[in-house]
Amino acid sequence: MDETPRAGTSRESEAMSRTVFFLRLADVLLLAVLFLLSIDWWNEVPGPLPVPGDATGAAGDRGGTGFASWFALPLIGAGMTVFFFALPLLKGPTERRPWLISLPRRKTFHRLPPDARKRVIHAAFGLLSFYPLPALLFLLYGQWTRFCVATGSTETFPPLMAVLFGAVVLVATAVYLVVLDAIIRREARKAGTG
Repeated sequence: MDETPRAGTSRESEAMSRTVFFLRLADVLLLAVLFLLSIDWWNEVPGPLPVPGDATGAAGDRGGTGFASWFALPLIGAGMTVFFFALPLLKGPTERRPWLISLPRRKTFHRLPPDARKRVIHAAFGLLSFYPLPALLFLLYGQWTRFCVATGSTETFPPLMAVLFGAVVLVATAVYLVVLDAIIRREARKAGTG
């Protein structure tokens, strides 16, 4: 796991790099917990896996019994984590073509001097390391509820589970946009363009 390249040598840039490192470390640890618990619970799952049936949380049809059915959520989590870890590879092309990135306060961003735009782009890509955390927590919760329903310790899934996942994604996106907006406004004030 490599650290996100630094944009300059400022204390803020170093702090962002440390934050990204610890967010990625938390992502990897949470993904490991998801896989380890899934492996541990695999031996206790009695048969066909339950699938959420409706908005009330009632278990619908039983799904598959195989390894792939049980490990689908951890594998989705792994794919999502790899995707978000690979996004910083787009930082270079984005720095050269800043119009490619969609940000809040777009006009303010484009009026920034190049070094300030580079700091904003660095922060934007760094903040993306936050996204896997709430999603991995939700996948861990989903796997735990599948285990509880499969073993009979509870009869139903949480009501409106898909809505809950959507809420998690929306809250994560709102946090990302609010923090990024604050960074753009701060850079504009420092550069005297906002």
